[in-house]
Amino acid sequence: MDKFSLAFGAIVGSACIHGQTLAYQKAPASFVSLISFIGVVYAMLADAFIFEVTVDINELIGATAILTVTIIIAIIKLSKAK
Repeated sequence: MDKFSLAFGAIVGSACIHGQTLAYQKAPASFVSLISFIGVVYAMLADAFIFEVTVDINELIGATAILTVTIIIAIIKLSKAK
């Protein structure tokens, strides 16, 4: 792992924390916490593409399940809010 990867990870991580802080201030906490589960998918993608770690099939299944459930619940919450 080189210094560029570490610096890039730190910049992206701090941008995510800043974005989450703003999101918690502007939107309902239940919706923001639901969307924060997508961070697991981002972490897996970063492992695969930035850090060149091989992704196991179980990790893909888990990430797909998290993403699917998050999208379904977000759609349900947004449709009830209208």
